[in-house]
Amino acid sequence: MSTMPRHSTKMTAACEITQLWVGEHARNQGIGTMLLEAAEEEAKSKVCVTILVKSYSFQAPQFYERNGYRIEHILDGFPEERAHYTLTKSIG
Repeated sequence: MSTMPRHSTKMTAACEITQLWVGEHARNQGIGTMLLEAAEEEAKSKVCVTILVKSYSFQAPQFYERNGYRIEHILDGFPEERAHYTLTKSIG
């Protein structure tokens, strides 16, 4: 399990979660949601008002949507027969 929020600059007031992963044996126990909430709290402490996260269709875009993230962009066919998602959430 890891989460690595990138903190904001005063110019953007945005943070990016660059990695959030829960091992298969620990999934569906609320651990991902706890990690995500911890990353959001850390982002707020850094004066972020928006969080950005990227995910592939075979990863967890639905997880982020269930946690209040909005799809901003979908790049279909990247990689082949998959899609790359960019999602954001306002936290400020």
